Amino acid sequence: MQKTTETKKRAPYALLFLWIAILVFSAANSVIAKLGLIGAKHLVEGRNPISFCNVLFAANFIAGWTLFVIYRKKWTREAFGKITHRDWINVGIFTILAAVIAPTLFFIGLMLTQVITVVLISTISIPLTLFFGWLIVKQRPSFGVVIASILALVGVLVTFFLHQSDPMSVSMKMTMANVGRGALGHFLATVPKAGEICIAISVIFTSFGVMFGGKVLDHVPTGIFSPITSLAGSLIFFFVAVIVFGWRHFIDLLDPFLWEWMLLYGVGIVGIGLYLWYRGIQGTPPSDFSIANSFTPIAGIFFAFLILGEVPELGQIIGGLIILCGIGVALYFQLRQKRKLIAGRKPQCFTGV
Repeated sequence: MQKTTETKKRAPYALLFLWIAILVFSAANSVIAKLGLIGAKHLVEGRNPISFCNVLFAANFIAGWTLFVIYRKKWTREAFGKITHRDWINVGIFTILAAVIAPTLFFIGLMLTQVITVVLISTISIPLTLFFGWLIVKQRPSFGVVIASILALVGVLVTFFLHQSDPMSVSMKMTMANVGRGALGHFLATVPKAGEICIAISVIFTSFGVMFGGKVLDHVPTGIFSPITSLAGSLIFFFVAVIVFGWRHFIDLLDPFLWEWMLLYGVGIVGIGLYLWYRGIQGTPPSDFSIANSFTPIAGIFFAFLILGEVPELGQIIGGLIILCGIGVALYFQLRQKRKLIAGRKPQCFTGV
């Protein structure tokens, strides 16, 4: 009984942390795009010092140390002794999928397409979260949430196919991404909607990582899990990028101009955001997470307008309206279910004053 009571007390705080993290990460997309534009206008011998590779490595590295400072008291011999070999394997799987592959694809996509499009396509996480929630934690979603997820998926598809080409030149996009002129650079520059495709694949890995990470956190303390995945993810990404692009790709990694912005972004958004995120996904069921996460488009579009001055075009408006309908359906069924639970707790007969 005591354990149940403690869980109920933690749940509201977990949901609050999740909401704050969602707002922080909603602004992060626009902040990253803005940093890419700033770097493209302050080239160092033709190179963008705030390229996606530099940002991803530096931000995760700073975030990892920020999380370590927050959780350093949790790093005890006793805590590490309780982690099994299987748990470490799961941590490694999560790190590769959710801390290396997913953010790499997301950063590339963010440099190649508008933030509003990125925000809307990212809502595919709503049905994906439900699917992986059913697959990993065996939670069956309600009828209303399923309908909302279908509407969100339709909205994403409408956005993908009706979205017009970004008015920004291809050369400017590639300067922001700074992926070189090799096979990868040629692929991203020539394949239609390459940015949108990268975002969609990234969201698949991220959605799986959310549910899988929540499962891992049942056995590995957050204070150990979050710093290690951030630091290990940044190091793995660094060595993979060196193998693909060569050492010179990180020649501007120690540029003071880069680190001025990375201290702000890495600590303020990634570090604090991840701290709240991990606190939030613990104790928040997949259905509630899906509902909260569905508000990301609204916040993301607002920050895109506020920070970048982006205004939705026709395809984005149509897709966004369909997604909003899905959000409305989900909220309606969620509120109706809560009213039934409250009504079920009321006494059915007079019990006295």
